[in-house]
Amino acid sequence: MRELRNVVEMLIAMGSADAPIDGSDLPPEIATAAAAAPAATDLRTVEEAAIRAAVEACGGNLTRAARRLGIARSTLYMRLAALERDA
Repeated sequence: MRELRNVVEMLIAMGSADAPIDGSDLPPEIATAAAAAPAATDLRTVEEAAIRAAVEACGGNLTRAARRLGIARSTLYMRLAALERDA
């Protein structure tokens, strides 16, 4: 999530009011995950898609997935538990 937050902040800082932000503005690793994720309208859906994509990309290895997301492994465990609870 930290990586996603940094990308959003960078896009806002580098963007202009005249040009909307689209998929071509995203870094390749985020654009690939975004293309595979369903269209999201809220942060919770975006977070879930990013977590699931990272876990899948790392072959289920949660340590590598947490590192890829830029969060602690314990945070990933808590987020996964929350997703299961909400399902």
